[in-house]
Amino acid sequence: MKNFSIDTRSLKKGDYFVAIKGVTFNGHNFIDEAIRKGASGVIIDKQHENVSVPSHIKKIITPNTGEFLAEKAASIIKKRKIKLVGVTGSVGKTSTKTAIKTLISPFYKVSESIGNFNTLLGISLSILNSVETDPDIFVTEIGTYGRGNIQRICNFFPPDYAVVTNVYPVHLERMKTISNIQLAKQELVQAINKDGVAILNYDDNLVRQMSNQCDGKTIFYSEKNTNIEVNPSIISAEISLVGNHKWKILLPAVAVALSMNIPIMKIEAHVPSVKNDRGRLNIIPGKKESVIIDDTYNASQPSMEVALNLLLERKCRRRIAILGDMLELGSLEETAHAEILDQAIQIGDIIILIGERFARIASKKQQENLYLFSDVYDAKENIHAVFTPSFGDCILLKGSASIRLEKIAEDLIDSSISAKNTLVRQEKRWK
Repeated sequence: MKNFSIDTRSLKKGDYFVAIKGVTFNGHNFIDEAIRKGASGVIIDKQHENVSVPSHIKKIITPNTGEFLAEKAASIIKKRKIKLVGVTGSVGKTSTKTAIKTLISPFYKVSESIGNFNTLLGISLSILNSVETDPDIFVTEIGTYGRGNIQRICNFFPPDYAVVTNVYPVHLERMKTISNIQLAKQELVQAINKDGVAILNYDDNLVRQMSNQCDGKTIFYSEKNTNIEVNPSIISAEISLVGNHKWKILLPAVAVALSMNIPIMKIEAHVPSVKNDRGRLNIIPGKKESVIIDDTYNASQPSMEVALNLLLERKCRRRIAILGDMLELGSLEETAHAEILDQAIQIGDIIILIGERFARIASKKQQENLYLFSDVYDAKENIHAVFTPSFGDCILLKGSASIRLEKIAEDLIDSSISAKNTLVRQEKRWK
């Protein structure tokens, strides 16, 4: 089966190049480059049908290249009768997806979406490029940029299992209100038919309310309520996940496994295999026998709080918090950064802040152990003047993805550790 690529930087010889027109780019401008790099075919929108390609290159014209991929991927799911597990929520989608795959893979053939591909385009590419061996189950996270996004995805890929982890005031800049976030996330639950299962976080009131929107079966999980079917008391196995949010990742995965009729004793045998993903509270050896808490994947206020609590729990000679701005918080931006900075001041021996949002808040503080850098490049060049890693140091790195704190992590991890195999955003396109 041919692979499909939308990016000439990662296109491999023999791939079909799919020209996608985005907000800031138009893939049709890169058709010649794709052909030079060895594309065996090109898929283009009808309005570009006059684009000339060599006779040996297959040319497919379609009204919408994105929907062409979605329809092709949906036909694979339907033809092969693959069950779909969809995971959504404000935070924790990727980690939960990985945990689900870990727990059910010993019992079923499972494929998953690539990385954090969670849009219609990303899910379609994941199915087309990774579903090769007729899996029983495909697990994917599902994101949203507004109401209607998840519904559109589910029109192509209706889920058999819908997992909703939480509803937090994340991405308020584009979502505007917490109610809009709830309504957007519950579109996944509304897509479940009478034979499907919704796995919902009982501890989150806005998620719990979604049970009223489900035509199928609902299974709740709860970290706090032992009267709920899936709770920590049913797990006695050793847990490898770190951070006080570990149950938020593990419990929905256990609930999915139980809903697939896997006995709890068999599930428990694989609980220790559920571990933190790259860039998500990953504990890594640092230089001079320091310890890195790598949480550079992304950031919101709830996940910042979890990361700082983990830093507090660690036995350290010095606690060093390197924090980057949290983006897309809308009206909560100033309050969220102020509250996180207050928490960091209570915990950190050295606090390094990167970005203009934290800088505005920090300018109001009289704090000797507080250091500000405009961006990650400024920090990389000058951070050595603030501290040098040494034995017993615990160094937390946490910020939104576009702050690029993995670039700092590259300089701090032990020389025996491969950044390429350990840190996030090490692919060529990011570099």
